[in-house]
Amino acid sequence: MIITTITDLHIAPEGERPFDVDTRKNFLEALQMQSRDKSDLLVIKGDLSYRDADEEVYHWIRQQLDETKIPYRIIGGNHDDSSLLASVFGLEEHLHNSIELYYEEKVPGHHLIYLDSSIGSFSQLQWNWLGEKLVEEPHLRKLIFMHHPPVAGAVPYMDNNYPFREQREFEQIAKNTDQVPFVFCGHYHVEKSILNPSLSCFITPSPFFNIDDTADDFKLLNNLACYRRIELSESGLKTAVFYG
Repeated sequence: MIITTITDLHIAPEGERPFDVDTRKNFLEALQMQSRDKSDLLVIKGDLSYRDADEEVYHWIRQQLDETKIPYRIIGGNHDDSSLLASVFGLEEHLHNSIELYYEEKVPGHHLIYLDSSIGSFSQLQWNWLGEKLVEEPHLRKLIFMHHPPVAGAVPYMDNNYPFREQREFEQIAKNTDQVPFVFCGHYHVEKSILNPSLSCFITPSPFFNIDDTADDFKLLNNLACYRRIELSESGLKTAVFYG
């Protein structure tokens, strides 16, 4: 099975070019690039809107995704409104507490878990649900999709200013599983792999812009269209990022 992921689209209102980037063009290029993998599933990992949740933007994105004919999943980021996402993408049954959009599915050999970190943390309800899912059917490999990295990413600007606020809690819940979960996220606008005894975390870069992960302050690195490819098999998992 092949899963492709795109994150941090930051689609701006029609005619607006933040950082002089045509965000719609870059997203469409990333979408076209990932189509060459003949993906079985496409996951959009949050920050669909540029600044604030925008219903017009969500409808435009849905139209582009529907046209690919590839099954896709949506989760929210800190620039999204999960309730509005659920409404536009027909995911109301997965909306909890009116503000958190999280759900799951199982495919051969794997348990896919989609979380909502849009406010930078989880409600107790979501923590309880996640704890149950991580120990359920332990023979299935656990893949978690969320917007924020649940661990420090060695990206000073993001770690110091915009981290997931419950990293210790996430590490503890991951330790209680029978196998190390694989976490695929975004938010940091970098490409990064973080492996520790509790979890394996893969940060996907953004087709809007990416930053220099060595700089203490914000420093633009590039604005290349990009996506991540995940190949699942009985023997293991392979993943790589591709740039336009």
